[in-house]
Amino acid sequence: MVSLMDADDVLKQIHKHSIFYQFSKGGISFSGGECTSQPAFLDYLTEQIYDMGYSMDMETCGHFEFEKVRKALARMDLIFMDLKHMDDEKHRFFTGVSNKQTLQNIKHLNEIPADVVIRIPTIGGVNSDEENIRSSAAYVHANLPKAKMELLPYHKFGTIKYEALGIPYEHDEFYRPSKEEIAQLKEIIQSEGVEIADFT
Repeated sequence: MVSLMDADDVLKQIHKHSIFYQFSKGGISFSGGECTSQPAFLDYLTEQIYDMGYSMDMETCGHFEFEKVRKALARMDLIFMDLKHMDDEKHRFFTGVSNKQTLQNIKHLNEIPADVVIRIPTIGGVNSDEENIRSSAAYVHANLPKAKMELLPYHKFGTIKYEALGIPYEHDEFYRPSKEEIAQLKEIIQSEGVEIADFT
């Protein structure tokens, strides 16, 4: 069930569960869709939540105008940002947009005090090759040395949604890299001087 809420509706829900946050030491996560696509909404919410003293983190694809969300980013304790492909042509092919804004935003995160994890949604047949992983890690190390990196192995759970909507799933060539492949790719990242973040 989908319900439309304005920012104050969200804040009411947070207030309603304030005891849970206080005793669990938990916090608020902004994800999506893409939470940065509504910068005014995000700015207002994060300002109010910051004043409440709750921890906040964000999951983003990295494709946003930095100055529009700078204040919201600065209120985060932890930021997860995707880096889907270093090759701009392949990034455009698979996502529909250039990677240039994402790469620039990775540099801008040096201006933000939050901890940062750069995530690679690791898809066999798309971006799991050694060259892409090595160049991604090298870029992160050179431009955002405080960041860690995480590999998120591809899964096909989303195909159920396609079936429910009656839409054919046209990417059977995509596959989940094996545990051994993921382990090798992590070694490549570490060899480029970047620490691995592992939340499993």
